[in-house]
Amino acid sequence: MDFLCRTGVVAAIALAFALVLNPLAGHAADSGEVEFAKGWDLLQKKQYQEARTALEAGMKKNPSSALAHFYLADACRGLKAWPCAEEHYETSLELDGKSTVAGLAKARLHKAKGWRLLSEAK
Repeated sequence: MDFLCRTGVVAAIALAFALVLNPLAGHAADSGEVEFAKGWDLLQKKQYQEARTALEAGMKKNPSSALAHFYLADACRGLKAWPCAEEHYETSLELDGKSTVAGLAKARLHKAKGWRLLSEAK
């Protein structure tokens, strides 16, 4: 979890610099970064449904962010929405199998599949 906190802090700092220093800051809002940052913040607060909503809104603007798919999968995992978690862990890996969270995505994908199968067996 410490790794994810550091990763998220770095992402939040990068977003802040992009919005403050970038003359094309409006582009960040158009690319889903604002929603992604909000979703990550809500995820850290364990507000999974709100995080999912924010991240899905960002996905509509930028569906190619591997890290955002990873965080969306984590939100779905928090909601025990296993098919959603599986889908977004897989997409995260497909988009960038060498990302900083790829190892976690692989492990969590495996666990999400197991939890889905257990919930279906009930």
